[in-house]
Amino acid sequence: MKKNNIMAIAAVATLVYGVSASAAEISTNAALMQAMDKVTGRVNKIIVPVKGEASFGDFSLVLRSCKKRPAEETPENFAFIDVTDKSFGAEEYNIFRGWIVSSTPGINAIEHPIYDVWLLECIDTKVDKKELLSDETLAERDKLPTKSLFASQKDDVTEPEET
Repeated sequence: MKKNNIMAIAAVATLVYGVSASAAEISTNAALMQAMDKVTGRVNKIIVPVKGEASFGDFSLVLRSCKKRPAEETPENFAFIDVTDKSFGAEEYNIFRGWIVSSTPGINAIEHPIYDVWLLECIDTKVDKKELLSDETLAERDKLPTKSLFASQKDDVTEPEET
């Protein structure tokens, strides 16, 4: 009889521990990213606020969301970004829109002939509201055509739903 009670308590404890171990990601207000100019080899760390833009020549990156796992879980950072380009005298077009992960930057690599950008960490920092893009500007950016710089990429990319 006592053995069954101990088994039941162990089962409940396992269930409670399993639920608490899958805590939701923590949203942050900025991302610490690293950018490289492949031509010069210059590497810079940059802080991009959520709804903020970082530009390098004709390359432009907007951070839409940045999340990290709680401290008690395996460290991981996730950022939803969109990247546009207007190289070669063309109109601005979207070359990447999706999630990037700090531990595996090669999964959703931003393929660009001149610039490379990857996520280091999602952070909370002081953000100047004047630096953020308006909802209207973000909506206009959403309407930009998607174009691949490389034939191996898809030309039709849609934003995943956030959970």
